[in-house]
Amino acid sequence: MQLIKNRLRIATCSLLAIAGGAAAADGDTQLDAAMLFYFEDGRTDVFEPVLNLKHDLGNDQSIGVKFVVDAITGSSPNGATPTNHPQTFTSTSGSQGEVRKRVEVFNAGETPVRMFQDNRISVDLNYDRPLTRLLKGEITGHISAEKDYVSRGTTLSFTQDTPDRLTTFSVGGGANFDVVEPTGGKPEPLKNSDSTNHFGNANKDEYDGMIGITRILSRRWLMQLNFSRSRDKGYLTEPYKIVSILDQTGSQIYYRMENRPDNRTHQNVLLSSAYEFTDDVIHFSYRYYWDDWGIRSNTVEMKYRYELSEASYLEPQFRYYKQTAATFFVSGIIDGTTLPQFASSDYRLGNLQTTTYALKYGFQLEDLDGDFNIRAEYMRQGDDPHPGNAIGVQKNYDLFPAVNVFIITAGYSVNF
Repeated sequence: MQLIKNRLRIATCSLLAIAGGAAAADGDTQLDAAMLFYFEDGRTDVFEPVLNLKHDLGNDQSIGVKFVVDAITGSSPNGATPTNHPQTFTSTSGSQGEVRKRVEVFNAGETPVRMFQDNRISVDLNYDRPLTRLLKGEITGHISAEKDYVSRGTTLSFTQDTPDRLTTFSVGGGANFDVVEPTGGKPEPLKNSDSTNHFGNANKDEYDGMIGITRILSRRWLMQLNFSRSRDKGYLTEPYKIVSILDQTGSQIYYRMENRPDNRTHQNVLLSSAYEFTDDVIHFSYRYYWDDWGIRSNTVEMKYRYELSEASYLEPQFRYYKQTAATFFVSGIIDGTTLPQFASSDYRLGNLQTTTYALKYGFQLEDLDGDFNIRAEYMRQGDDPHPGNAIGVQKNYDLFPAVNVFIITAGYSVNF
């Protein structure tokens, strides 16, 4: 599950966005239900239903609960690079103390992957209420569990309006306390992948903070600026990822387990804007991200909501993302050279660019209450297939094959 978490998080954000209806009136309950179908071409498939209930308690107070279930099957690159001969891997799988071995063989020139299957269940509870006429607070608790990962966390946020209600200031913070439970135990960093030294489970903690300002610039124009900062501590290595050890010709000899720093500080600045025309609305956002692993990224997103009628709309969307590689990202290590302190061949830590096109259609049915919508999305992710630091025979192969992702989401929102 952790192997595709970053891309799935983006898709889930889109899923949650499509199921938002109008605010519930006093004493009402709002139901948002949605389903996500996520397909990576030749790799990972995900089915994710989401159920979100929010009940208005009156006096601007509300409580909510959200349920998410993920069913994930498929494969993800294991970190080994394509080479000029077949590669054979023995992977570990199992649950509830049962460990099984599976042998996987990949032909010359193929990108080795690791097969996996997992299910995740997540529950969020939240409560919000006004503290004064202009100040509002919200607290959320979270827990999720899958075969090899458990996460628990909480967030607390406040919003303060100015007396004229034209400006809103936001501040919030949160913490997650996770347990990583690799199948077969945590491997020893940068040791031969055949090593039997494993050390059980590991902990990972994350602390987040955010400040922001939202300003109504005119009757039709709104802008928002947010800054967030996070600190991760603990076991940040992917326990199933490996690094290829190469001879002087670039041919793979054997493998070592990857190793990443045990702390990471990352920040991002987000600027977003929405402008309403006579009927339609255009949204634009730009995000800049940087961390102490050396990754820098830029994200631009635009969407336009076109009102077809009083009961339906069409919303095209475009998103572009580009990042630089982490300082310890490698395509392989030459045998006999001094081992670095940290090394990973996880393509998600390399140079990446992602282009996304999406189209959403929302509508109401006369015979049914509530709002319906469906969204189709195509995402293409990749980088230079023949980077300049490729070694010897590596130059003959596509080291970063493009990934095509197709996402279908459907949502329904109603008050009762």
